[in-house]
Amino acid sequence: MSGDLGKSTARGATIDDKDTISGDTATGQGGGGGVDSYGFSGEIESLDFEGDATVYLDDDVIDPDGFAQDTLTIASNGGRFSYTVSVSGDLTKSSANGASIDPNDTISGSTATGQGGGGGVDSYGFSDEIESFDLDGDATVTLNGDRINPADYPDKVLSFTGNGDFNYRVSVSGNLAKSTANGGSINDEDTISGSTATGNGIEDGVDSYTFTGEIRRLDLDGDATITLNGETIEPDERSQNVISFVGNGDFEYTLATGGALEKSTANGGSINDDDTISGSTATGNGIADGVDSYVYSGDIEVLDLEGDATVTLNGNEVDPDAYPDNVLSFIGNGDFNYEVSVGGSLAKSTANGGSINDEDTVSGSTATGNGIEDGVDSYAYSGDIEALDLEGDATITLNGDRVDPDDYTVPGNDLSHQLSIVSEGGESTYSLTVSGDLEKSTARGASIDDNDVISGSTANGRTNGGTDSYGFSDELLVLSVDGNAEVYLDGNGIDPSDYTDSVISFVGNGDFEYTLATSGALEKSTANGGSINDDDIVSGSTATGNGIADGVDSYVYSGDIEVLDLEGDATVTLNGSEVDPDAYPDNVLSFIGNGDFNYEVSVSGSLAKSTANGGSINDEDTVSGSTATGNGIEDGVDSYTFTGEIRRLDLDGDATVSINGQRLNTV
Repeated sequence: MSGDLGKSTARGATIDDKDTISGDTATGQGGGGGVDSYGFSGEIESLDFEGDATVYLDDDVIDPDGFAQDTLTIASNGGRFSYTVSVSGDLTKSSANGASIDPNDTISGSTATGQGGGGGVDSYGFSDEIESFDLDGDATVTLNGDRINPADYPDKVLSFTGNGDFNYRVSVSGNLAKSTANGGSINDEDTISGSTATGNGIEDGVDSYTFTGEIRRLDLDGDATITLNGETIEPDERSQNVISFVGNGDFEYTLATGGALEKSTANGGSINDDDTISGSTATGNGIADGVDSYVYSGDIEVLDLEGDATVTLNGNEVDPDAYPDNVLSFIGNGDFNYEVSVGGSLAKSTANGGSINDEDTVSGSTATGNGIEDGVDSYAYSGDIEALDLEGDATITLNGDRVDPDDYTVPGNDLSHQLSIVSEGGESTYSLTVSGDLEKSTARGASIDDNDVISGSTANGRTNGGTDSYGFSDELLVLSVDGNAEVYLDGNGIDPSDYTDSVISFVGNGDFEYTLATSGALEKSTANGGSINDDDIVSGSTATGNGIADGVDSYVYSGDIEVLDLEGDATVTLNGSEVDPDAYPDNVLSFIGNGDFNYEVSVSGSLAKSTANGGSINDEDTVSGSTATGNGIEDGVDSYTFTGEIRRLDLDGDATVSINGQRLNTV
């Protein structure tokens, strides 16, 4: 009701607790000759009736279908609010639940928009269903006295009202559904695929859709009025994007888009021959107060600005640094294969008509792919082209300009040394580390594939009947080959056994300290960016050192890791793969004979013989639990790895005792 409402005993009615009143809305039931009556002031705003009964207003029989069936109320919680609501049937303003009727609240078709605040109330009577509801601000919403959540409904309603025959296509960024809002019809000729709707209509016909998100594209062919939440909109304003370069001084730019691109006079843009378009790539320049504008479809793939200009996209300023700098396209004149490496980020692109498919792959900043006549592969990237290799017949363009692949190097061939692993039959695996830069190479006809991995200046891979090659600078530090393969360095055959087996690196995530002991030779290295300084000490085959965040300490060694103890925050890699220091003993203890000696040592954890620091392993030295007993002679070495602490250490004779490379002063 629009006024006061209360239960009544008129016409012999009973007053039943099952019949409830909430504000100006009553809900109830009856049967078996029962009567429910109510007294009220004002008007009936809505009346929804199910079942078999006669309804009287005063003494006259009335038809419930003559009244709107539902009441929607938006009540301020004390703050301001605004809303848009669309229904599938009739919609009228109402004074139900104490609402005011305000000319600032408008109804267009079956869509209402309004606002309120300071404890104000807006109400509406309507038939059928709520199609969309968008509420902004602080308000409570009730439907027939029950609280509802506007977020359970779509945000927006879009309607096409025919002034004649028309066709349309609309794409949104969220969910999309057909609707009967504003008198919309639902039929099979109008289709939805994902978040895109395609349809047609005639004069006075209406097609409506509810949706979430934003309109991405809107095309209309024919004569129709389009409304968004009751407001008329122009499809031309929704079909294309406008980007403008507004000069604050001299400037140059490159722009590439995923769809069609053309010059425009939007925002005062000038059109001249100095600004060129090749495919969907534009390059141009301007001066202070000059404007260059373009309209386009799709997304921005590349945006590079040099000089002083403000860039706006659909009226909003954008940052060119948020986009890649360049676009590279391969346009097939026949079949072709290619590989390209860049100095920065690299991604597939639809610029210049580029196709995106699984046969073309990007690994880090290197792309490999193939194509056919009239096919196009495009990539957006930052930095410079480091390498570009083309086999077959294709035209290559960089930011719209043709380039010659011979002006660029094949990966790895610009480095001073070439290493090739040539399989002689069967699978061969390998690991190698250099002291400088390292890249895959096609030297000696080698293939480049994802099975071979470079981490820093370390490569791990395998080849089965083929060849893997690498270009590198400086020195080859580590080389380990397992299988039947020949290895060539700068064209000359070499023996992998002439090189150290392994490289270990400590890469600081923060401050850290470490102890490392190996069973063979150990020395500092610049591998993987390692620094060499006096704070890190090697004694025999034991190293102790420390580092800071982003610092790297590296060592090359032969044999096995006997001890690895890390304190602090660092990542440890062995031949390019991360390892867990907790998987190794913490300490190494060595007895180095200056003459004959005997000893006994007990620790609190595990204890084992070791070849660290040149230690010998023989039956005269015994380990029982966590206690070792042994003897030695001048220049002889006995070593043990252990966890925990030294509990007891006895020495008889002449020997130097070291723990983790540090000499013990007392025994």
